[in-house]
Amino acid sequence: MRWSLGVIVWLSAVLTPLAAEERLTLAYSVTNLVFSSLLNELVEQYALPIDLVYVDNDEIKVTLLKAQQNEASPDILIMPNDHLGLNLSFRELPESWLQQSIEPYYLPYDLRTARLGVPVIGGNQLVLYFNKRFVESPINDFNELADVVGSFPEGVSSILWSVMEPFWFQPFYSINEASFFIAGRPDLDRPEMWRGLSNYRRLIEMSSIDLTCDYSCAFNGFAQGKAAYTINGEWAMQEFSALLGDDLGVVRLPSFEGHLLHPYYGSRVFAMPEKRPLSDKQKKMVQSLLEGMLSEEFQMALWRRAQLMPVHNGVASALDDPVYSSLADQVKQGNYMPQTPAMTVVWGSLNIGLQRFLLGVLDEKEAADFMQIMTNKTLNEQQRAKHNAG
Repeated sequence: MRWSLGVIVWLSAVLTPLAAEERLTLAYSVTNLVFSSLLNELVEQYALPIDLVYVDNDEIKVTLLKAQQNEASPDILIMPNDHLGLNLSFRELPESWLQQSIEPYYLPYDLRTARLGVPVIGGNQLVLYFNKRFVESPINDFNELADVVGSFPEGVSSILWSVMEPFWFQPFYSINEASFFIAGRPDLDRPEMWRGLSNYRRLIEMSSIDLTCDYSCAFNGFAQGKAAYTINGEWAMQEFSALLGDDLGVVRLPSFEGHLLHPYYGSRVFAMPEKRPLSDKQKKMVQSLLEGMLSEEFQMALWRRAQLMPVHNGVASALDDPVYSSLADQVKQGNYMPQTPAMTVVWGSLNIGLQRFLLGVLDEKEAADFMQIMTNKTLNEQQRAKHNAG
């Protein structure tokens, strides 16, 4: 219902004539109530005529594609950086906007050169949460889960996570910094994939986790004290903290059988769909909003109030917080999530292939072969469609 109401407000703001025709619409997919408050406070502080609309992160891709078809795209977006690879037209942003005081690991070469998005929130990575009621000292290696299964009170499982989702599989594939891409092309049918799938199945077996447990199941189970550990994004920290209080612990992802993991990380970027030209007044509004979001005050509040990771390098270096330091270290050793159209295709292939593998329909090699064939087929179809359209 929250998403449905958001879309109604968004479309109303876009399609209804406004008195001055200067108002802008900003859609964001950050599921964090404190962040929503911070964004509202910023708009009010700067007296900006901008309507803010929340869209659930699981729905934003489809929503944006439909909005573009209906010529009802929002003027501004705050969304995960990999969404820049969607088949959407984004406005090229001024080069000066990417020359802010932003940590360099949030500004990879392709983001700087394309100039389609400016990082405003960091992290967007998986971390390990634990409940201090059941865990005195968190595991250092996922292999240790085999030793603790069954040692918790009745009704409390060792760990929960969204098993079938490829984003949760990627860290266990990332040993030795294995990538889904070779020379910029998806390359899924190779020994690294066979090893990654085998590792993932072994982790599932040693933790005795239910394959049918999805994101909601894992989130609610941990929040209700039914699991000692969970793997979830840093985006969930504020909500977990509100629910568990002092019982909540959080650390970077442990190693797996002695191997360091390199999970994807990224940013939420400030981006603008390509649509009608902006007036000079609107351009100033947009720049004021971005400067406000990248200000030291706002960036400090991201962590201290919303428990979201800042991208401002002065703020990041000033934070004296062991939890932040641990998560920032994981970012530095992680892999920045690609924001190419091919990444979207890879996620789709991984989603189906991983499910078939875990359900026993395909073995490691068959699943890898299936995912590569599916990826190639989709990319070829997209290329033909693009050629025919041209």
